[in-house]
Amino acid sequence: METRVGGFSKLILQSVDEGLAKVMGEDTAKAVKFYVDPSIAAKDPDRFITSIRKMFGKGTQTIEMRILDSLYSKVGLKLTNLEDSDFAQYVEEAKRQYVHRILAEEEPPKF
Repeated sequence: METRVGGFSKLILQSVDEGLAKVMGEDTAKAVKFYVDPSIAAKDPDRFITSIRKMFGKGTQTIEMRILDSLYSKVGLKLTNLEDSDFAQYVEEAKRQYVHRILAEEEPPKF
């Protein structure tokens, strides 16, 4: 199961790639990823978004929204009320839902 749960890290990495590229294009997204390691988003989403905020200031909200929209879509969730929470909380909720779904799929049949 660890491998399937670890699949969430791949989803967040893909979502970061997609979100950055949608907002600023592929070339600029590559430059940003040179300075801010996207793998941090899976391990420490708060640290990741703090680094992005230092780079982009007020423009970060659009980047956050694109990343989270991509992530939630991949997990099968609908993104709502972005103002009510922060990036790390949204990532943690997506991870919780993802893990819950995997565990439900792996439950043995009940007789």
